Amino acid sequence: MLQVVETNEFGRVKPCQMHDIVREVALSLSDEEKFCMIYDEKQARQESKVRRMSIYSSGEIIQSTAGELKLGSFPNLYGSYRTFKHWIVGNTKLERLPSGIVKLQKLRHLYIYRITDEFYNDFDYLSSIQIPIRICNLISLQTLRDIEDKEGEIVRKVGNLTQLRNLSISKVREIDGAELCNSIGKMKHLLKLTVRATGEEEILQLEALSPNTPPLLQKLYLKGRLEKVPRWLSSVVNLTHLSLNWSKLGEEDPLSSLQALPNLMYLCLQRAYEGQQLYFGDGRFTKLRVLYLRDMKQLNRIVIEKGALASIPELILINCGELKTLPEGIEYLTGLQQFLLGDMPTELTDRLKLKDGSEEDRRKVGHIPFILRGQRTEADGLITERLN
Repeated sequence: MLQVVETNEFGRVKPCQMHDIVREVALSLSDEEKFCMIYDEKQARQESKVRRMSIYSSGEIIQSTAGELKLGSFPNLYGSYRTFKHWIVGNTKLERLPSGIVKLQKLRHLYIYRITDEFYNDFDYLSSIQIPIRICNLISLQTLRDIEDKEGEIVRKVGNLTQLRNLSISKVREIDGAELCNSIGKMKHLLKLTVRATGEEEILQLEALSPNTPPLLQKLYLKGRLEKVPRWLSSVVNLTHLSLNWSKLGEEDPLSSLQALPNLMYLCLQRAYEGQQLYFGDGRFTKLRVLYLRDMKQLNRIVIEKGALASIPELILINCGELKTLPEGIEYLTGLQQFLLGDMPTELTDRLKLKDGSEEDRRKVGHIPFILRGQRTEADGLITERLN
């Protein structure tokens, strides 16, 4: 019934498509079974037993006035929609959830977000939302994203949600770190965790998560200053995805603490390191599929020993202004399929051009099928150019 359009670098299916006739049958069955309800500006209808809701616009359907939800033709959360299990709202102007949502006792997935910077340059490119404290009584919740905690109340209560698989919390203050760690330690089923500080200078205090790190944790995204890489991080053996953003770690190479992670497949370091060199040792990061290094202003050298990054197909370097030479040892990455250079020094990118480039550098990357240079402009957005 479904045809795969594309898979990501890990082999996971992303977009799918189905035949028009099959789609019409599916929609008809969805209506009969009350599987979901779609709200947009053209059509809004109320079904008392619907299990899922999708909201595709703001307009009259859902509005924000001084941070409060304006229901309009939006479903009455206080009445007949208590059977809802899924509630996802994308790119809404909503700033605060209505208190009536706590009556949705069967709610399992709550995800509300708004992207404010499509290039992810700003610290707050993803806008979070304020929630009523009593939402922490919805013990069936498995997904809770993207919420904020300006007063430090949520971090103490969210530990009640022991069934959570996916938690994303923003506006975390340094003084609330220990309380948050205590709550996270109770979530034995947690698979994905995102923690964002109140601002780029706020320190994330997460050392207290040891020894109660969620045993099944697979994806971890931290945004905010770190005094050092948390000691417990190297022991999260199931971790496949790790993103450290705005960590601003000092001279200590963070890779020394991360190289022991046996199943890591995705590593993103954005403004994570203020040192000058990154070193990938022999036999390290052998399962890594994507390495994404971005906005590290002091980085001027990357060393890759033979045997490191043995399985990597994608390497991305973005806005590392002092990195003017190729990563040393890139010729050892025989499985590399794509090498993306975004907003990188012309001293580096010009050396890879077919004309007037460096013959030695082109030889080192000759095995890579796609070498792309990207440049962001205000007028045209991201412009890409193939270098090979």
